[in-house]
Amino acid sequence: MSFRRSNSGLSNLCLFYRVDAVVFVEGGGRTFTLEEVSGGAFNEIAHDAKFWSLIFRKLLPRFRFKFRAVGSKSTLLELASLVASEQVVRVIVCMDRDLDNYLGRMVYHPRVAYTYGYSWENEAWSLHSTLGVFRKVGNVTDMASAISEIKGSFAAFRRRLQWPLVAHALLVAGGILDVRTADLEQTVVRGAGQLPVLDCARLRAAVKDARRKNPGAVVRFPNPRRFSVFDDCYGHLLATFAFHTVAYALRKHCNIRAFGKDVAASLAIESSYVAISANKAKKLHYRNQADAISRAIA
Repeated sequence: MSFRRSNSGLSNLCLFYRVDAVVFVEGGGRTFTLEEVSGGAFNEIAHDAKFWSLIFRKLLPRFRFKFRAVGSKSTLLELASLVASEQVVRVIVCMDRDLDNYLGRMVYHPRVAYTYGYSWENEAWSLHSTLGVFRKVGNVTDMASAISEIKGSFAAFRRRLQWPLVAHALLVAGGILDVRTADLEQTVVRGAGQLPVLDCARLRAAVKDARRKNPGAVVRFPNPRRFSVFDDCYGHLLATFAFHTVAYALRKHCNIRAFGKDVAASLAIESSYVAISANKAKKLHYRNQADAISRAIA
């Protein structure tokens, strides 16, 4: 398949699906190359697609879209480059921000959109959304005690992880350290019948080890700005913590012991738009992106 045919095929996908634009997002079980994506490959199931379709449904209700999840962000960045250079039309790319705003790596184009936080998990598992999930699933009349515990758990998350996360993110931004899922998973320690406990030792150890191996390295964000624990922390870390916090509250206060991660993620996404609407900065972020998309495809 030639590069030109690939671009043409991507631009014409909207005609095949009879929609105003095709939206490519991250997520799903496989990562497809740009050539595979141009040939029609995509993942049928992805939380990213659910999140972005909710945003588009709420903010762009007069348009029709087809969502396609293609795996990792690397393929989306290639697509975003084609969009930014106007080599493809009627294509929209939506992706996690990660640390791109700190690194000066954002792609600015009306048809390229980013999450406000590090990832969709930061929106879906904000305190507001997490409380929304508990209220949806919980079956107690008086939820005040449980809600107080969840709020206290989130306050502890912010307090304990503020500086370890900033230090870790600085080294990641400097290319000195990698984000490893195992480290994030083991930061959240959960035991039967207790709130998740945050063990920052693994993050601190990774930071110390990286500094020891790179003693002369200067670490800073090229685009410095205030670091927000809940908006800028690794989405997988926040999602793991929030899920186990809710699972604990449901067991203790509602005697609900079976609560799956995938179901929880779907419920969290459904709660995310209400949480976004309640936050002025987030609401404006997604509204501005939606307005830009609307003008670009109208």
